[in-house]
Amino acid sequence: MNFVNLACSGATLEETIAQVDDLPENVDVVAVTTGGNSLKFAQVVIRCLADDCESGWKSALANLPGIRPAALELLTAVHALRPGVSAIVLTLYPTPTRTGLSCGKITEEVADLFTKGPALLNTELVAAASEARSLGVPVVVVDPVEFLKHPLCSDDPWFHGPEKGLFVMHLNDAGYAALATAARAELVSGTG
Repeated sequence: MNFVNLACSGATLEETIAQVDDLPENVDVVAVTTGGNSLKFAQVVIRCLADDCESGWKSALANLPGIRPAALELLTAVHALRPGVSAIVLTLYPTPTRTGLSCGKITEEVADLFTKGPALLNTELVAAASEARSLGVPVVVVDPVEFLKHPLCSDDPWFHGPEKGLFVMHLNDAGYAALATAARAELVSGTG
């Protein structure tokens, strides 16, 4: 298997759409995790860790209506350019913590935000995937529910903590391995 990584940390959905033309001609599976930067969730994290969750949250909510149409545009653009792709794997955002957990900079308010934010984003992504499927796009949705057992503030987190700054929402090596396992299981089962 040849693996081509076109990932760009910080890319918005619109920037990811612009990358579709870079897909190799013989690509068989396209994996996508996108939307958090369009929601500007990194800014929410920064503000929240600086004790200003409310203004960051309002900013993110203002960007939420654009997620579904942009995600649908991305999925249909991939299918239009590479109709032979067997699957477009759309990974939902794992929840990095749970309401009620706290440690260090992760206060209960921050944990609540980190629970609500991905849930809202994922609702829009699932709706876009469903609409894309109705148009014949072979979308497989991966919902990384196992991550709920490995949040920040646990003994075995699958995320980088606040010490990584903006990468607090990014997975660590164990998290990426678990995500790959979840994606492979969905591709094999075909139920995503």
